[in-house]
Amino acid sequence: MNPSICGAKRKVSLMTFPNRFQTSEAMTNTAEIALLQYLQEQRQGLLAAANMLGGGDGRELVEGLFDEIPRNGLSARRVRLALRALIALLSLANVHDHDSVEEIRLLADGLRERLQALFDREPTLEKGRPAA
Repeated sequence: MNPSICGAKRKVSLMTFPNRFQTSEAMTNTAEIALLQYLQEQRQGLLAAANMLGGGDGRELVEGLFDEIPRNGLSARRVRLALRALIALLSLANVHDHDSVEEIRLLADGLRERLQALFDREPTLEKGRPAA
């Protein structure tokens, strides 16, 4: 499996994606770790699903997350908005043939659960204020 995500505009290596947080002071709880690990483990599936559902814009949304999180952390407003947009895209609210998209729904559910666990642990992240 290729550890890089290739896009038309950029190439992002994610092999160290969660490690940058695990070794920094920004990594404060297991919910953050779980969310980052989920993103790392499911990156190819998230990219493929976002590309299939949202085309280039969907793929850029996921690539943007992988660019933003190491730079700005999970508390950044842009990251939170992108995570919510990704959940909305993966949740398939406007798709009526749900039998063919069950795997994508599972990706959305996994991401939603880990993000909610993070917000449950640190509610200030959900409201847009970094934890003190």
